[in-house]
Amino acid sequence: VSTQSTGTWWLVQHYLDVILYGFLLIRPDGEFSQQFSLYIFYMSGCQLLQFYYQDGSLYRLRALGRANSMEVSAEGIRVKTFADLAFLLPFFMLLYLFQSYNGYTLWWLSSTAKYDERWEVVVCALLFFSISLGNIFTLIQVMVLK
Repeated sequence: VSTQSTGTWWLVQHYLDVILYGFLLIRPDGEFSQQFSLYIFYMSGCQLLQFYYQDGSLYRLRALGRANSMEVSAEGIRVKTFADLAFLLPFFMLLYLFQSYNGYTLWWLSSTAKYDERWEVVVCALLFFSISLGNIFTLIQVMVLK
């Protein structure tokens, strides 16, 4: 599904991710390190599932003659594979809830004595919340359009 608002959110999310991960690079090791490592591992698995979904969708389009062999994505071509997308939805919803939980954890850590003067922790919490809400909204929009 390719809509203007989805494409815009995709671009904004990538800029927010760059800012977020830049801040996380300078964070001190502590309570959040293990949770963040688990989040990165889970997100990588979701990205792999998404790759296989997109690759399969493009393969179907090529096989049906609706895309040529030089296409690298199904961008702008409506694919009728909601069953495959429905398989991915729980994984992505859990990922977006994990992003919210990361934001909550960082927000809570910002109130502890160890991190009370670290403004980066609050910024990271707000970025995780923003990315999570944007992703959830976009996922719902894609489900409605499919």
